[in-house]
Amino acid sequence: MRRRPATRRVARAVAAAVVVFGSATGPAGAAPSAHGRPAACSLPFDVLTAAAPQLAECGVKVFPELAGASGAPTYRLGGTTVTYDAPPAGFDAATATPGRLALYGLPPAPPSGAALLLWRRRMSKLRFVAAPRFLAEVQVHASSSMPDFSEHWAGYVAYGGPFKRTVSTWVEPRLRPSRCRSTALTIWAGIGGYAAPELAQDGTAENTPEIGQNQAWWELTPAGMVPVPLYATVGAQFTANVTYIGEGRFTFFMENDHTGAAWSQVEQSTNGASLSTAEAIVERPCLARCTADNARYANLSNFGRTQFTESTVDGVPIQALSTYAENMSDTGVAYGHDMARPGPLRAGRSGFSVTQRSCS
Repeated sequence: MRRRPATRRVARAVAAAVVVFGSATGPAGAAPSAHGRPAACSLPFDVLTAAAPQLAECGVKVFPELAGASGAPTYRLGGTTVTYDAPPAGFDAATATPGRLALYGLPPAPPSGAALLLWRRRMSKLRFVAAPRFLAEVQVHASSSMPDFSEHWAGYVAYGGPFKRTVSTWVEPRLRPSRCRSTALTIWAGIGGYAAPELAQDGTAENTPEIGQNQAWWELTPAGMVPVPLYATVGAQFTANVTYIGEGRFTFFMENDHTGAAWSQVEQSTNGASLSTAEAIVERPCLARCTADNARYANLSNFGRTQFTESTVDGVPIQALSTYAENMSDTGVAYGHDMARPGPLRAGRSGFSVTQRSCS
């Protein structure tokens, strides 16, 4: 998708950056996949660590830091300027003021009790990941959906906003063998995108073309997913947080709860902001024609069952809000082939599960 002019600020500790994936057309003689691209480019791989020949084969456009830029690293993506700012040396999230926590997208401290002790433990091991060498945007999309059955979403949608903040924590699944030859999976938290084109989201990916296994990413539609140098640990918890801070700006914060590795940034939306819904979703990502009626989606990876251990919207457990249960079918309607379904929301809990039923 095209990217419109905007300015971005991203928080990092020591160093941080994102990746950007340009339009990809393989060189003459490269073996094409069914999608008309070199076969290797339709497989999951980390563009941040890939060798130069592979990047060239897949048509990856590299956007280096601008020469002569002072202060934080600055990059130029077409008409968009991206700037990364680091917290000061010695930054300690466990002792930072609420304003400093908000600046870097970190969760506020609970008032007392066991929740405060757990928060302090998490903050004490928090570390922001280092920057890759360039920026890029992948061609895969996690796109918007409609009620109540979807071709590509399974999970829960809270409605009746405006909402300002959504946080979801899930256990990163271990994929199982599938009868489908090629599959993909993304898991994310988001604001907007339900019967609306504007969607701000962040999460993790598995088996997804041009993104590493269990790699974190963010997206502001209609642009593509942007992988970052942060990874989930299979079998461990991962947290994704999207916060609207006003004037079309969103903070994306993600953390590997097992290792303490984290990513935080502020991104300016160029397509407006829809705040009427908030989501916790398992998705099979879109591979082509993502804004058209004939969008082409990946087959769904066999993740078995994914557990969202917590999902809150504006600090309230999702089951306390008005919600839609989003069921995934191959046709996006009730009589389609069942692909994935969320489990029930239960009183006193802020989590739920999503179970895979079919890959296609």
